[in-house]
Amino acid sequence: MSPTVSVIVSSYNYGRYVGAALESVRRQTFADFETIVIDDGSTDDSLRVIRRFLRDPRFRLVEQDHGGQARAKNRGLAEARAPYVAFLDADDLWARTKLEKQVALLESEPGLGVICTRRKVVDADGKPRPWANRRLPRGRVVAAMFRQNFICFSSAMLRAGVADHVGGFDESIPLAIDYDFWLRAARHYRFGVVNEPLVAYRVGHVNLSRRQLDRLHVARLIMERFTHHYDDPNTLPVAARKLAEAETFVHLATIARGYSRRTAIGWLSRAICANARHLPAWREVAATMVPSPIRRILRRLRGASGAWERACHTSFNRPEAVL
Repeated sequence: MSPTVSVIVSSYNYGRYVGAALESVRRQTFADFETIVIDDGSTDDSLRVIRRFLRDPRFRLVEQDHGGQARAKNRGLAEARAPYVAFLDADDLWARTKLEKQVALLESEPGLGVICTRRKVVDADGKPRPWANRRLPRGRVVAAMFRQNFICFSSAMLRAGVADHVGGFDESIPLAIDYDFWLRAARHYRFGVVNEPLVAYRVGHVNLSRRQLDRLHVARLIMERFTHHYDDPNTLPVAARKLAEAETFVHLATIARGYSRRTAIGWLSRAICANARHLPAWREVAATMVPSPIRRILRRLRGASGAWERACHTSFNRPEAVL
């Protein structure tokens, strides 16, 4: 008999954390699940840790050569046998009632294709860090998702047919594979939310900032591909597209200002062309044109170090687009 939920855990050199992640699955109040652990060619002690859980028949291990997050998650989807699929990154943790509450929501609302939960944030050692849990979009979320990937990946559960319908994770892109996947799903399915922080999302153990520029460029290409290829007939409002594009270009300009004023101005020109009323673009124009010594003087006069730069940052932030 098939289980109700297939839990897909992909891991690559997360021996330090994968045991705690799997234990959070084993302790779920909803017990009718299978856990498929995809080890993506780890070279640390991950396999030793994972094999401790194989005494429980609900856990099984799939080993493969290192091929990246998208390939590992697609392997998990291919192995899954249940009508519902839940994802857990090997460095995150679930609250004990996570599966129970999500299964109840999916079964009570047949029109939902994807659901998520709120999160809490912990550091590398599992200690809580401040996090503002804003209200998550629900229903038809194409515009909200296009602007920002609001789903904590480890909180996601979907009906198995969603992945069959829209295709799996794109193995041709190196980053933001979840953002691309949720965008494609949002065209066809309603999204739901369990309004509780049922996932502990771990931060601070890898240097994500070093790849910030790469992530933004990949996200920009995903946005372009979605509008020109996937979104036909159009489900994305023009105003939402222009706002998201302007925010993306401003963020690229803010980074570029550190090494090339000309490049920054180029991105700002694109931001203003996309949305001439986007005030952060004009603030960033001012920040780009005013020399750094003058900005430092203005900051001192205002008594708020870095205020100018903080004002120039936009709401564009894809916390899950790091895969």
